[in-house]
Amino acid sequence: MTMTETLPQLLLSLGAQIPLLAVWVIGAVLAMAFWKHDPRKALLVLLACLICLCTDVGFSIVYAVLPRYLHEIMTGNPSSIRWIFTGLGVIRSGLVAVAWALVLVAVFRRSPAD
Repeated sequence: MTMTETLPQLLLSLGAQIPLLAVWVIGAVLAMAFWKHDPRKALLVLLACLICLCTDVGFSIVYAVLPRYLHEIMTGNPSSIRWIFTGLGVIRSGLVAVAWALVLVAVFRRSPAD
């Protein structure tokens, strides 16, 4: 796979994620807007949104570029390639789980006024 094939694939992947990327950006902006009201909750939501935004963009890049490099360095062992993508999926899932845990803590933590 050449770089000229990789870029359209990356743009399609990112384009398909525009609604989610917009949610993460809007969530980060809202967290910053409500910072003075409750800085701890805002920080947790901001971190969660940034983690999700970076994860979505970062893994789109990795998934677009990685097959090209794997094809060049591996002898075509499909089992090894499957393990690499499975491991990446586990890492991505873990990052998103951490982000959602931050959101849940922000939503259900007691406010200082309670």
